[in-house]
Amino acid sequence: MKYLIGLGLLLGLGACAATTGWKANPQGVTLHGEQLAVTFFDGEVCRVNMGGAHSGQLPGCSNPLHYKVDVESDPILPGASAVLETKSTVVLSNGQGRTWTFHTPELRDAAGNKIEPPVALH
Repeated sequence: MKYLIGLGLLLGLGACAATTGWKANPQGVTLHGEQLAVTFFDGEVCRVNMGGAHSGQLPGCSNPLHYKVDVESDPILPGASAVLETKSTVVLSNGQGRTWTFHTPELRDAAGNKIEPPVALH
């Protein structure tokens, strides 16, 4: 009996994964000028050159999430966006009501260690 319950749970989880359309949750984002990179917990990195369109779907990515970028400010030095991250809020969504919100650049403490701010999950 317990094997049947376990099998049912396994099949149910497999069906959920098949219908959600993404294989792993996003872990972090970087934004350098118009180049957005999204890193997933399974190690995949998806990149998109936004070209002025600050929303769309991650192209050619096995995790087909939508992105929306609100740019708050570019780096102070002209042309420095290749090295310094653009200050922004990036919202990723799966089209089924689940969203992930990230802020760039990442926060770091005085020793340079990454600070993990709370990520909003809806």
